[in-house]
Amino acid sequence: MNNLIRRRPDLYQNAPCFHCSTSVETQDHLWTCHPASHLNRRSRLHDFQSIISLARDSLISTLRKKWKSQSLHKHTVITQIYQLQCWELTSLPDALTSVDLLKGIFPNELYSSVHEIIGSHEPTVNLLFKTVYKLQLRLYQFIWLRRCYDFSEWEISQNITTRMKTTKPRRITFAAQDQITPAVHRSQHVTSLHGS
Repeated sequence: MNNLIRRRPDLYQNAPCFHCSTSVETQDHLWTCHPASHLNRRSRLHDFQSIISLARDSLISTLRKKWKSQSLHKHTVITQIYQLQCWELTSLPDALTSVDLLKGIFPNELYSSVHEIIGSHEPTVNLLFKTVYKLQLRLYQFIWLRRCYDFSEWEISQNITTRMKTTKPRRITFAAQDQITPAVHRSQHVTSLHGS
């Protein structure tokens, strides 16, 4: 949305998130948008949390199958993985969250725990990247594509056409801008530049 506002401010005019109407749609907000219940819109936050939980549970299931011994230590390592902050949206300072995981950034604790079960570097990294890939794919399928459809519907409701989006915006010339700007503002601006 920020790119659209930057490219065509005449069409999008610093619009808040079209889904919740309360926040600016940033990269992080896009996945965690939670509209008010009266808007009757599906919560991306709930979908995001479900997909993160599915990724975590899938990773743990794979690790249980790969674990060779039946020691009590297995339960401890699995519990540690389950409780990592990277499966949460909010975290302690300097802890990675699920949004970081979505970006392919995983904490050392996750790598270390998985490595302890797998036993070597390359298969550990491959399993973690496979987990991140599946996470990204599910978010694309169940949040991003729906968001694109909803955004298209929102543009229609705002009477924003494809032609409007593909034509260049009108530029305001400095002469026209000077006519709009009152002289008082110009003199105050010059005064403040000189320090008076």
